[in-house]
Amino acid sequence: MTPTDQQLIARTLDRAEFPAASNLRRIGIDRGFNSRIHRFDCGTEDLVAKVGTDPSRFPHNTREIDVLEHFGPRCTLPAPRHRAHLIDEKHGHAVLVMNHVEAHEPDTEKGIDLRTLDLAIGSMSGCWNTRPSHAPTLPRPLPSWGIGTQGTPTPHRRRVERFRRRSRNHLEHFTTDTDSARRSIELVKWLDANLEACLTESARWPRTLIHGDLHPENMLISDDGVIVLDWQTTSWGPPIMDLMRLVLDGIPSIPLPELEERILSLSRIARELACDDQQALRRSAIAAAITHAGFISGWGGRPLSTLTNREKAIVQHHASPMGPGRLVHELLSTHW
Repeated sequence: MTPTDQQLIARTLDRAEFPAASNLRRIGIDRGFNSRIHRFDCGTEDLVAKVGTDPSRFPHNTREIDVLEHFGPRCTLPAPRHRAHLIDEKHGHAVLVMNHVEAHEPDTEKGIDLRTLDLAIGSMSGCWNTRPSHAPTLPRPLPSWGIGTQGTPTPHRRRVERFRRRSRNHLEHFTTDTDSARRSIELVKWLDANLEACLTESARWPRTLIHGDLHPENMLISDDGVIVLDWQTTSWGPPIMDLMRLVLDGIPSIPLPELEERILSLSRIARELACDDQQALRRSAIAAAITHAGFISGWGGRPLSTLTNREKAIVQHHASPMGPGRLVHELLSTHW
């Protein structure tokens, strides 16, 4: 616990007229969070403070504060309850105080099961049914997902070029298995030719509130449902992107018919986004392709020497025969 974190938490509680914190301890050190998480007692309450002091992350940290404060109670977000916050724009500091949630973390090495997937879909339904026209006014407007660089003839070219650079590194370092190498090469070639078209089409889909980084490490599971953490990437976007990110990270071995059933249920849950079944399934294939390309452009395309052991294990899983490449390939082959 750094003195800076202690001081920031104390300031936040004092401004909200809460009792002083006791039994402060750092949690979630191995979870890969960009902010530091501390749990503490506050009077009779069990609270958590998320402290961010990196100015480069300030827009993300304040976005999460805005979403939990303004959307949380109104849109029944499956998120911890906002209790207090501190925003210090001068220094780029942000503190978010939330209630502590009693629930268990999924085993991210094993992924999630179908029951958990269904719980997550149900828990996110309020979020996915929130349209921009029905949203509360925020101090800082939410961005729109996937719109690219507006006003240019090729708004997604920068993202496509980044994928092409990173995909070469990915194929070199993470496709030693014969079966996965063959599939990865096929997918990279397909994405080289089609990623820009996929991004352009997805930018035209109807938009609701989406999490933007929905994967098992950002979830807590209880008997009643799923609590989702880390709302720093929330935006206006298509819910199918959230669903495909969760599936590809959490349950890539899912049989295609089981996934199709849940895709169609999503199109019925998100009532404002209703479309025919064929269109919904095509969108899922595009979303899977974009998600897979995004992973390769991120961790999956970085040199081994730059990855932590945790990141390396995730990338190696994604590139293995048990990773999401099989599912992405099957979705594209069936619905593109």
